[in-house]
Amino acid sequence: MVDLLGRAGRVNEAYDHIKRMPNDRVWGALLSACNVYNNMDIGVIATDHRFQLASEQSGHYVLLSNIYAKAGRWKDVILIRSFMKGRGIKKIPGVSNVELDDRIHTFLAGDRLHPRTAEIYDELDILLGKMKEAGYVPETDTALHDVEVEDKENHLLVHSGFAVFSSRMTAKGA
Repeated sequence: MVDLLGRAGRVNEAYDHIKRMPNDRVWGALLSACNVYNNMDIGVIATDHRFQLASEQSGHYVLLSNIYAKAGRWKDVILIRSFMKGRGIKKIPGVSNVELDDRIHTFLAGDRLHPRTAEIYDELDILLGKMKEAGYVPETDTALHDVEVEDKENHLLVHSGFAVFSSRMTAKGA
């Protein structure tokens, strides 16, 4: 219910629904909706509840950091990331999986270890061009503020492109 209300943009209603629920996943759904709909006030409350229930999971730190970044509160972003570093909490990198011939191929953002890396990145360049032509614009407002916009876009495009490439590779049977 919380996820449905949150996805519909009814963040306050979702918050009212779970105020007394001691469930990390439910608070996580609310935090995710706060990130999407830029609701920093409830996002901070949801994060606090998640800290109490699962303080070592990186996801809620990253979501709160993103909420602060969207609000332009870069000092808070730095505090969150410094806190994570100090406690040894690391953000899990974006991963794409492709199943082909009963074998799963896993790609991390920026991965160059796969035996067909050159072929994959050539195909990815073509797909990224088509994505841009079709109007795809990566959301860069929560990416690191000390990175140039073009670098943010390229990183996000490659990460998004792997998902598209995964579908295409599977469909081709390659």
